[in-house]
Amino acid sequence: MKLDPEMLNLIGNGSIAVIVFVMWLMSFKQFNRQQEKVAKTTQENVERMFYLMEQDIKYKDVLTGILSRVEIKLDVHMQDERK
Repeated sequence: MKLDPEMLNLIGNGSIAVIVFVMWLMSFKQFNRQQEKVAKTTQENVERMFYLMEQDIKYKDVLTGILSRVEIKLDVHMQDERK
């Protein structure tokens, strides 16, 4: 069975298109996997940052309380010295 040269050309061009499509599909899937990993890592980093910010706020509240008590003690001490 002899194939027409046009048919061979069509098959050759079609196979190139299929190869290019398969390569594109594989690279697209790989890109999606990488983007999912990046999104997951980013989400974890954001959650950790919010946790650290909450801890920082609690720490600053404790420091504010301590500084307020020190200020009150200094005020009382200064008033005692004036008398």
